[in-house]
Amino acid sequence: MKLYLACDPSITAWGFAVMGKTRSIYTSFVPTAKDKSKKHLYVADQDAERAREVFLKLCEVMQPFQGAGDTVFLISEAPTGSQSARSSKLLGVCLGLLVGLESYATEPLIFLTAGEIRKSLCGDRNASRAAVAQHADGYLTAIEITTDFPFLKSRVSERKSSIAEIEARGDALGVLAAAIKLGKIRL
Repeated sequence: MKLYLACDPSITAWGFAVMGKTRSIYTSFVPTAKDKSKKHLYVADQDAERAREVFLKLCEVMQPFQGAGDTVFLISEAPTGSQSARSSKLLGVCLGLLVGLESYATEPLIFLTAGEIRKSLCGDRNASRAAVAQHADGYLTAIEITTDFPFLKSRVSERKSSIAEIEARGDALGVLAAAIKLGKIRL
């Protein structure tokens, strides 16, 4: 069996999409927030706690597949765009989490740039996040892979999900669709 885990890395809302043998994609995200109830001496304490939350959740997702003889693929959007020292540090944390997660994968970590994802799915490097998610869902449906994207759209209209959640989950769906479309992974 093959397992695919696609990630949209972020320390505040890490989105992921999982596809197994059923050709059905489940998306989710790991929200993290600063813990304002505790007094921290250093911002790094909070960053470490948030990184730990993300790592433990994704390990929980991948744990059943480790050592089961399954082929496990880890695909991620390459984290970029740091404009400050703090965001550069958090970019490094995201890269560290991805490398740590790679220990669960049987195949090397595959990176895609945001431009590659947008261009492959929408034909435009400047496409919006909503357009990428919409095109990803359409492409996956066309190749007979079911997604939970229509459910996601309804949750936004009903205000049961945050915009950050929808964007993180939609971006992860886009990562997986682009990896398939670009031939980075084979089903």
